[in-house]
Amino acid sequence: ERLAEVRGISMKGAMEIGAQFQEQSYLRDSLIFLQQYGISTVLAMRIYTAFKEKTIQIMRTNPYALTRRVRGIGFRKADEIAARMGIQPDSEERIQAAVEYVLTEAAGNGHVYLTLSQVEDQVAELIGVVGIDVENAKLQLILDGRIVEKTEDGVDRLYITSYYMAEVHQETSGYGRLQERRAASMPYRRKRWRMRSPVKRINTVSHWPKSSGTR
Repeated sequence: ERLAEVRGISMKGAMEIGAQFQEQSYLRDSLIFLQQYGISTVLAMRIYTAFKEKTIQIMRTNPYALTRRVRGIGFRKADEIAARMGIQPDSEERIQAAVEYVLTEAAGNGHVYLTLSQVEDQVAELIGVVGIDVENAKLQLILDGRIVEKTEDGVDRLYITSYYMAEVHQETSGYGRLQERRAASMPYRRKRWRMRSPVKRINTVSHWPKSSGTR
């Protein structure tokens, strides 16, 4: 508002200058914060681009959000950053990220789902915590729409949501194509049209009224 008092600067111009100054302040504070944890300037800029003014808040509470928002940062890199920031090895955020990671890796290797017991074993091996309980992490990921759980023959299967939806689409479209092939293989039945008798058609013609006089 004080800028608007300067001759030649409108209120709109003053607001734009103020917003730019605030943006630069957020950027500076975020870069300083990230670099103290060994994050390069280039990577810090990518992180700031993803989170903007919420960068410091998000990184303090859940650095594993990097795996979903910053291209090129996977679980292992985010885990390295989280360790530097003092995130506990058995934190809920770490377990959630590990569950997503093992499911994504499995899907990339051709396994669309893993059983719950497989996820538990692989997560424990990945994060190095024995006897880890993934139940709470699993439920939160389901609520967030990031994974899907289905029970088949009494076995719990966990999917990354995008892979599950792709599989469902493939199954339904495959069924549709099967129905189309069945319909195409059925003999074509031409509808038979019965021609009406010419006599009957003539009889149906309305009679003109008889002329009352002669020409």
